[in-house]
Amino acid sequence: PYAMKQCGWLAGVFLISLIALLTNLTVRMLVESGVRHNNFDYESTVEHVLGRSGRVITMASMAMFAFGAMVTYAVIIGDTVGTLVHGGDPTAGERAWVVFVFSTIAILPLCLLRDMAHLSWSSSASIFADVILVALVVGLGPQEAEDQGLDDAPQELVRWRTLPQGIGAIGFAFVCHHSSFIVRNSLRDPS
Repeated sequence: PYAMKQCGWLAGVFLISLIALLTNLTVRMLVESGVRHNNFDYESTVEHVLGRSGRVITMASMAMFAFGAMVTYAVIIGDTVGTLVHGGDPTAGERAWVVFVFSTIAILPLCLLRDMAHLSWSSSASIFADVILVALVVGLGPQEAEDQGLDDAPQELVRWRTLPQGIGAIGFAFVCHHSSFIVRNSLRDPS
């Protein structure tokens, strides 16, 4: 929703489609290049192309990306689950406890898996949860917006002033190159 608001309706749909297409193309090129040169992980492929310093920079970037994602997930869990558990705004201590428990019980075991095939059940649960969330937002969103007095003004087709912010948000959503070899190597018959 944020990216669509920043881009405008038409530009948002166009950019999501374009970036998805480019991501698909570049992931395929990356994996094919790695397989052609007998490099079966992202880091080795980068080292083959950019040398040892490229590998080090890539590893550092991946570590920072993973850390940022972890912090983001922790904040979201603390805000949403903490509110559900507490029944209102949780205190900092309650939020920290919720983050610790959920991170230890749910996130840590998933992070320790080395084979993506073992994530099929959690991925299925995640997709199911996404469908429920979309249905809830579509079903309850209009009434909630009306209750809060939000304006449902028509969406602009293209918002040139905030388009770069939308492009960044959409591009970030398609960041998956670093996990492409993990997924490929988890397949029974990679092609």
